[in-house]
Amino acid sequence: MCVVLDAVFRLINPIKHTSNQSDYSRYKLKPYVMAADIYADYPNTGRGGWSWYTGSAGWMYRAGLEYILGFQKNGSTVVMDPCVPKKWNEYTLTYKYIDTLYNIKVKNPEGLNKGVKNITIDGKTSEGNRINLVNNGETHDVEVLMGI
Repeated sequence: MCVVLDAVFRLINPIKHTSNQSDYSRYKLKPYVMAADIYADYPNTGRGGWSWYTGSAGWMYRAGLEYILGFQKNGSTVVMDPCVPKKWNEYTLTYKYIDTLYNIKVKNPEGLNKGVKNITIDGKTSEGNRINLVNNGETHDVEVLMGI
């Protein structure tokens, strides 16, 4: 599942359609704008359509944040459930919850696609793969260790 999600995300990512002059000339959209569709039929094969279509941009953002990076917020709780390429050793997220900053580092020393071994918040182990958000105006360091 993670490999498919990564492949699809790369396939629809606009920057991947504009990496050289030939690709850009075919795609004909800005590399930072999400297209709602990419034409498959001649004479427009590979051309992006419906640019600045906010629905597709929102879904692209949500897929990347929630289903690849695994940051799933629900009220005052975040569930971390990453589904990343095995070659990703680590990545970071910064999240501001009201007046409080959460610096989240996800480490993947075993080269896995999925699975959270443990989470520590300011050096203290949290239960499961949840982060209980608190608005105390401080900065919290969160480490998510992927594993089985």
